[in-house]
Amino acid sequence: VVARRPGKQGNVVRINGRSIEFQDGFALLDTIALAERSARALTDGTAKGMSHRIHVLPVVAVPGWEIAPSQGQAGETFLINEKSAVMLLRNSKPADHLMDSDATVLQEHLARFCLNPTL
Repeated sequence: VVARRPGKQGNVVRINGRSIEFQDGFALLDTIALAERSARALTDGTAKGMSHRIHVLPVVAVPGWEIAPSQGQAGETFLINEKSAVMLLRNSKPADHLMDSDATVLQEHLARFCLNPTL
């Protein structure tokens, strides 16, 4: 989640290549790479004990900002606001759905990870 207030010059944000650019000229250069690394780490770290490998989408949330179309190669990272978050449900596949037993394993893994991020 990017906590940044929209400025007086407008409230538009977009992915431009590998960075996130705000209408006022401010840019986040490493946020997309961080989201993608985190999603890969979560995918790789949760495979043990689950019935199938889960797919984790890299997402960057920018509440209060309007999302403009991407410029350049956006990769697989989604840029969302409070209005577009529901769109993530449309991008899910049946293989992405968790069984009850998988949800329990995932919850236990995330709890351990929060206590010890070096896992």
